[in-house]
Order: sequence, then structure tokens, then C-alpha cells
Amino acid sequence: FMGPDPGPWILLNPQSYNAYTYGSNNPLRYSDDSGMTPQDRVNAANSFASENIAYLLGGKNPSCGLDCSGLVQNVFMADPDNTITRLDNILSAAGQAQLLQNQGYFSTEISDARPGDAIFFADPRTGRVVHTGIVIDIRDGKVYFVHAPRPGKRVGRAYVDMKTLYFGAERFAGIGRPIESSP
Repeated sequence: FMGPDPGPWILLNPQSYNAYTYGSNNPLRYSDDSGMTPQDRVNAANSFASENIAYLLGGKNPSCGLDCSGLVQNVFMADPDNTITRLDNILSAAGQAQLLQNQGYFSTEISDARPGDAIFFADPRTGRVVHTGIVIDIRDGKVYFVHAPRPGKRVGRAYVDMKTLYFGAERFAGIGRPIESSP
């Protein structure tokens, strides 16, 4: 809390320049013992949103394109404290949600969301998880996230209202995060 974070410094995310940011600028609600997490995931998500990356079904490589689960995979792999080792083998948002339920922290309460979490949305008719993104901010009754929306679109930022819980036709299904390793 008293010393500067070690980085990384992301050109397109000015908040990353502030080496004294603690707990995503909300130390009453969040902790960040290592000075690395969840800010690594937030920085990576914001970086992908700023790079004009095209949506690509099945896309896992930012230089070619990303789908929603590919985005989450790349963001989690950018976090050196990530304890989820198999995320790169999971091809779907539903599979990622299941993995975080088994190996990480998972909640179906939107009030448990914090920056750096994966956020999941389900088809309200089937309950099946069909979309995911990375939470970057929570304020004004909204959860802001970065996602790869659909063909013809680019990785970008969006939000879900904490009261309605709907993002388009999809309903909020949960949030998940790895259990952080200690430095």
C-alpha cells in the first residue's frame, strides 16, 4: 500500500501510469497485495479494446482476431499471478465459467464483481453461458467490461446495468476470477 506498483505501463491506459493506484482505486472494497492483480487483467483488457482487434469466431490470437473466450483467455494469461492453468484449452465461454467454478472463485451475484473478473452472460431461454468479457470498472450502478461482441464488430467496451442484469438479449450469469497466488 505504501510503495509503487511495478507496472506494466500501458500507453493507452493512463491510469496504469499511476504507480500508487491501490485496489483499483477503491481500497475500501478491494485489496491488491502484490501490486499486480487485478490491475494486470484490467490493463490487458483495456489494451485489447484500444488495439482495434476484429472479432473472429474461434479467434485466440490478437494479431488475427479474437472471440469473447479468446479475449478472456489472453487477458488471464497476461496476469503473472493467474492460477488457472488450463484456460488456454477451453474454447467456449461456458467452459471458462465451468473451469472458474471448479478452480477459482465464481459468484452469481453481480455485486461481487470487481475489476479484472471475467463476466459471463447466458441465453435466458436455455440458461447456457454464451458470452464473456473482462470487468474493467464498477460505478454508477453499472459494471463496465471489455468484450469481443460478434462478427463484424471489434473488441470494445460495454456495460451492464446492475439493476436489470441484461446485456442485449443475454442475462448476467456470473463473475469468475482465479484465486490469486501469493508473492
